[in-house]
Amino acid sequence: VGTGQNFEEAHEAQVISPHLSSPTSGEELKEGVKFGFLAYSYSARNDGGNTADQQIATISDLNQLKIDIQQAKDRSEVIIVSMHAGIEYVRDPNQEQTDFAHAAIDAGADIVIGHHPHWIQTIEVYKEKPIFYSLGNFIFDQSWSVDTTEGLAVRFTFRGKELRQAELLPIIIENNCCPRPATETETQNILKKINATSSVISFE
Repeated sequence: VGTGQNFEEAHEAQVISPHLSSPTSGEELKEGVKFGFLAYSYSARNDGGNTADQQIATISDLNQLKIDIQQAKDRSEVIIVSMHAGIEYVRDPNQEQTDFAHAAIDAGADIVIGHHPHWIQTIEVYKEKPIFYSLGNFIFDQSWSVDTTEGLAVRFTFRGKELRQAELLPIIIENNCCPRPATETETQNILKKINATSSVISFE
């Protein structure tokens, strides 16, 4: 997702659909909701270079982002957009992240998920859609600070194609590699850092 052999492959959504089965017989009942995934990166311009790599979808082309999302909506019912962007080791997103995330939702995305800063960043609900600017680290060897050993997983609950809930699941990385669920105290400390009043975001 977000890369390929050429421009077209880099900008094509990957679509998955779970198949629903009977809880008693295991018989396949029907195809589930179609989820479309798109991904973009600042590194498409080689960390600030002037020539874009056509094999990587760049976050800087918001017009192309809109086109990609509209094409993805023809094949999927829920659109999830990922961005590799931002400044390392800061809590708040920069303007480029915010502009990209808002543009994605304006174009029809349902969820935006970010990574790259190595810290968990703040969460925004924009037009009733969640933006996770950075989930922090997950499996990474940055044990030299508390913030770089913290990460965030998110469990999404859907009813059909409608997002009903996002549950924040903080994790702690130990031994330079291994994530584990955060304790209650660790969870509360992490939620305070990102100004989250609850570990559950409801969209009912």
